Amino acid sequence: PSLCQMDDEYELCPHCSEPQSIYEIFSHVDSCNTKKAKTYSSPPNSLEQVPTLISCQKCDSKFSNDQIYILDDCSHRFCRPCIQEHVSATLMTSTTITCPRCDVALSVRDMKDLIPKSPQKSDQFTPKKGSSQATHRLKAELKQIYDSKPEIQGYSAAPIDDNLYNWKIKLFGFDSTELDNDLNRLKKKKYILLHAVFPQSFPFEPPFIRVIRPRFQFRTGHVTIGGSVCMELLTKSGWSPANTMEAVILSIRLQLIEGGARLDRANKQDYTEQEAKVAFDRMVREHGW
Repeated sequence: PSLCQMDDEYELCPHCSEPQSIYEIFSHVDSCNTKKAKTYSSPPNSLEQVPTLISCQKCDSKFSNDQIYILDDCSHRFCRPCIQEHVSATLMTSTTITCPRCDVALSVRDMKDLIPKSPQKSDQFTPKKGSSQATHRLKAELKQIYDSKPEIQGYSAAPIDDNLYNWKIKLFGFDSTELDNDLNRLKKKKYILLHAVFPQSFPFEPPFIRVIRPRFQFRTGHVTIGGSVCMELLTKSGWSPANTMEAVILSIRLQLIEGGARLDRANKQDYTEQEAKVAFDRMVREHGW
C-alpha cells in the first residue's frame, strides 16, 4: 500500500517508542505498563525506532532521555553532570539555587534530587583542617549575616580568633518572656553564648552548635542536659546544604522562646564540649535522627 493508505495504520507506543499496528497497539501498550498510546499521522520509515537524543541546554551535547534532567518549574533540560555541577558550585557561595538559564529558583524536589551528599565522613565536632568549599561558603554566610543587621533580630555572630570554622554566637533581646527576666537577674553578660564548630565538609554536613553559658533548667528551651541544641535540623538526617546560618540561628532563638527556656541560676558552671557531645549523641539515638 502507498504511504497515503497507511497514514492512520500505525501508532507509537509512548512507553517504549516502538511503532505498532493499530490492531496490536492496545495489547502492546498494556504489556509496557502504560494506559494510552499516541497516534501519529504518518507511519515510521522503518520498524526500528532510532532513540531520540536531547540537547543539554548548558553544554549543548546530546544525551538519551534517561541522562537528561528536566527542572520542575521552568522545564529547562540539562544533562545530570552539568546541572549537578551547577548546584554544587552555587552552594559554595550562596544558598539560593536557580536554573542556569532563566534564574527561576529550583523546586524542593529538584533540590533533593540534585544536592550532592556528603563527600566523606568527617569529625563533626573537631575538624582538623578546612576545605575550599567550606571556606567559600562560610565567608558567604558571614557576609549575609553582617548585611542583615543581626542585632536588630536579637543575635550576633563572629569567628573566634579569626577562625572561620569556630564561631561565637550571642542571643539576646527576649523581651516579655521568663527567659528575659532570668537574664536580667544575672550580674553581667545578659545574653546566651553559643559555640558553633563547622566540619570541613560544610555545607554538606551540619555545624555542631552548643550553649556555653548560662545553664538552662532541665527540659526547657529544647536545650539538652549537656548544653547541645535539640533540633533535628542540626543532625545529619535533618540537615540540608541549602540552610543558611542566619536561618539556623534564628530557629534556635525561636525554639528557646517556644520551649519556655528558663535559666538554672543555681549552677554557675559553663557547659563543656564533652558533656554537650554526649548529650547530643544520646538525643540522636533516642529520636532516631
